[in-house]
Amino acid sequence: MNCKKEHENNKKISKKSIVVLILVVTVIAVLGIVLYSIDKSGTVPADKKNSDVETIKVGDKNYKPKKSIETYLFMGVDSKDKITKKMEEPGQCDMLMLLVRDTSDDSFITLPINRNTITNVDTLDDNGKVLATTPVQIALAHANGDGKELSCQNTVKAVSKLLGGHEIDNYIAVNMGAIPTINHLVGGVTVKIEDDFSKSDASLKKGEKVHLTDEQAEHYIHDRINVGKGLNDSRMRRQSTYVNALKPIMKEKIKADGKFANTIYESINDYMVTNIDKGRFAKIAMLLANDKDSGEIKITGKEDLDELGWEEFKPDENSVKDAITQLFYKQCD
Repeated sequence: MNCKKEHENNKKISKKSIVVLILVVTVIAVLGIVLYSIDKSGTVPADKKNSDVETIKVGDKNYKPKKSIETYLFMGVDSKDKITKKMEEPGQCDMLMLLVRDTSDDSFITLPINRNTITNVDTLDDNGKVLATTPVQIALAHANGDGKELSCQNTVKAVSKLLGGHEIDNYIAVNMGAIPTINHLVGGVTVKIEDDFSKSDASLKKGEKVHLTDEQAEHYIHDRINVGKGLNDSRMRRQSTYVNALKPIMKEKIKADGKFANTIYESINDYMVTNIDKGRFAKIAMLLANDKDSGEIKITGKEDLDELGWEEFKPDENSVKDAITQLFYKQCD
């Protein structure tokens, strides 16, 4: 099968500085910098649904689309505030994780996404109209919106673009202010402290195993600048560690109490924006509690600082292809 080439020209954007935006976009457009390109040996063309493509060839192997999948994007938003009618400062996404559930074999696979990943993101006006589309940190997709549905939809669109145009149907965005509540619901989780938290929370001692209190959990998951070298890569590792420790506890509680999923939804509802209602949320939680966990995929790439001193993560194109293949395709028999 012939697959279309997809080229995305990177142009740096800053919503807070339109002058810098125009200069950077113009310079990079002229240089024609390409972040990544998916060629004939790789994956599905952008903006195509799985059902539109019969097979693809990766290396010497043939793959076909997974026909029965459900996609869920989880966002951890850098805000401690509850969701209000008008959000003055939409937060950035400090945590992004895509979950793809395969209903044909009751399994799921997850993909953490680095918040500094450079990909095409839409800048929106107050009414949601697209003003520009430029390569920036994917975390900014949520900040380009209303802090609610528009922000979530813009982030969903950015993640879809990163993953070759594959559709993402469901989203759950939770402000980081809900971390203590979530941790409290499960009675805390135990993790090994691998970073220096002396400037953030001295009770989190490097090298020790700690059963996190609600306050400690917030520092462990959210803090970055005053922890170790202040790198997002380290925070992503901690977030994965926490989630992996949290999952089995959540599963057991949901299996033991059919109403526990409703309790979760109601407890964090003031901090959450989602297109999933409480009844469906409970059903999905029960299904995931019984599904096979097929593990976590990681996109590799290059960490660097841009010309303005911001962190950026440029994903390796082959790693993106591999992730797309594992998420949305299965090897042909």
